[in-house]
Amino acid sequence: MDNGSDDDFEALLERSSLGTPGAQNLRRRTPHSQVESIRRIAELRNTMVHAASASSERRAAATALASLLENLGYHDRAKQLRLEEQLPRSTASDTTFPVLKMTPLSPVPSRFLQPTRRQLSDLPTLVEGSVLVFQTDERYALAPAGPKMLASEVVVKATMVAVIAVRAQEVTAVVELPSAKRGTHLTLHAIYNCRVFDPVQVMESGCWDVRTDLRNYLLRDSKLRSLAAQEGAAENPEVTQRILGRMHARNQLEPPVVPGIRIELVNIALNIKNDNQRAAGNTTYSGTEPQITDGDLIVVDAPGDIDEFAGFTPVRPPRSTNARSTGAMVAGAIAWWIAIRFLVLTD
Repeated sequence: MDNGSDDDFEALLERSSLGTPGAQNLRRRTPHSQVESIRRIAELRNTMVHAASASSERRAAATALASLLENLGYHDRAKQLRLEEQLPRSTASDTTFPVLKMTPLSPVPSRFLQPTRRQLSDLPTLVEGSVLVFQTDERYALAPAGPKMLASEVVVKATMVAVIAVRAQEVTAVVELPSAKRGTHLTLHAIYNCRVFDPVQVMESGCWDVRTDLRNYLLRDSKLRSLAAQEGAAENPEVTQRILGRMHARNQLEPPVVPGIRIELVNIALNIKNDNQRAAGNTTYSGTEPQITDGDLIVVDAPGDIDEFAGFTPVRPPRSTNARSTGAMVAGAIAWWIAIRFLVLTD
């Protein structure tokens, strides 16, 4: 949004009930983290409303929303949501990453002739492989280590504290791709290894759950969606391999970027399901080497096409050793027969 649009929006706010002095003060006092949480809740709710009732997209949004509500302390509401959406109880895999928990903090009252100090009970409990990041107005900072931490200005003046996971963790982003055939669902599962190297930068970027950024990254590729929407894509293994190959190529040229987090692709899988049948197929492409079995189609680089992310050509794997040995025996027998016939005719 440019400055002109911002000015027009502010002018519109001033003419509404949100432009009163009391509303302006409330907006200024509202922590940035609370604003981001509200936006995230609205985004997930919007996804749930517009997604198909039984789709993986709606289920993923509901799971993320339940985890966010739990992190914000709304355990009853999260429990109700899990019940309504028939979600399993919260597990470690449901936890948002890298923000594990956010806790609002009240101002520490000053005492006459005594140093101001925050109580340890005000702060959330750290889990192994995590750090605390404190927010004061729009600034984020780590607290100084040591016994003076609770009396530091960063901790005393903070209005919010977040528990940030800094240990590497595998995160799965799940998106449902468009399908030309009704009742056929193409679900892409991308597993990434994520590690926070700058927790302050993570908070400044507004990344509470990296899954959201990864899902947006996957769905931004219009050609990927076009490949999935082709007629017969679910039945054609070549199209399936092109989808997976394009994902691999794009990851090399345009990898997902989230400030403060190192992200590496581990594995990609495309699951194809039909409402009236069992799973129609499940094709997996590894982030390192493709898994090759007899009869499968594998994808390899095709020079010259990498700029279009389409540089992958389906190739049949080599035949098994038994097939090669049988072929050699047949060829040898034919050669002997030809030699014998030649000798007989020349006598």
